[in-house]
This record gives sequence, C-alpha cells and structure tokens, in this order.
Amino acid sequence: MKNIYHNKKGMTLVEVLIYTAIFSLSITSLISYFLMVNAINIKNNVIINVENDSKFIFETIGKNIINSENIIYPLTGAASSTLILDMYNLENNLEFYLNNGILYVKEGNSSYALGSSYINMKNLEFFVSGDKSKNVKITFSLETSNGSSREYFYERQYYNSFSTR
Repeated sequence: MKNIYHNKKGMTLVEVLIYTAIFSLSITSLISYFLMVNAINIKNNVIINVENDSKFIFETIGKNIINSENIIYPLTGAASSTLILDMYNLENNLEFYLNNGILYVKEGNSSYALGSSYINMKNLEFFVSGDKSKNVKITFSLETSNGSSREYFYERQYYNSFSTR
C-alpha cells in the first residue's frame, strides 16, 4: 500500500473567512455595546448636572427667604418672575430675577448668575401667600442648552416652597 502524506499545517480559505466573520461580529458587538454605555453615561451626567443646579438654586433662594426680614415683591397673593427680599444683614435688598434663561441674584449694584451656563431656566414664578409669616411657592423649569443631540437634552419642572421666620 502506498502511504500518502498530506500536509495539514495551514487553514483553508473557507476557515479563514469563517474566523474573520466571527471576529468581525464580535468586534462590532463590543463597539456597539461601548457606544451605548457611553451614551447612557452622557445622559446620566446631564441629568445629574440639572438636578444639582436645581438643588443649588433652591438652597440659595430658600436660605435667603428664611433669613429675610420681609418680602417686598411680589405682593401677597401675587405671582411674579422676580423676587425682592428685605434682608436683616444687608444694606440693599436682595433680588432674584430671570434674564435670557439665566437666574440672577442682585444685591445693590452687583449681580451674579445662579446655576450653570449651559442650563436654561424657563417659567420662573414666585407666588407669595400668608400674612405675618409669608410663604413663597417657587416653580421653574430647567433644561440643558448645550448640543443638539438628544443625549444632551433634559428638561424638568421643579416646585418648592419656603416661609419667612
């Protein structure tokens, strides 16, 4: 009998194509997974930034309302997008107002913005009720303003109320 020896050290073309297809599918699915995780991470960071801004705004306004001597504007039973407080420790009144989607605090001649520059505020309203101890109900919406992609967009309505001492 004749002994024929075949050299099988290499791979056939079909095997190479199958391995390449499997490798390509694996890499494609991994890249898709990482892109999806990155998009979710971006969206979560946007939400966290908006939520942190709302907390900071409420803490700042609330602390000043609680420590104020009187609410000058809006009058009791009225609503406005501007809040003017008569403060115990300050020579000038403290004013909160909305201008081009940014909330400002004004004391005397100086004013500064509250919140981040890439977050817009809309529908700000201060509603004052009560006689001796005045209650201020605050409502506003915050939305992100950077980027046109939906991953970067988030909007939410906020409500809170504070009372003077």
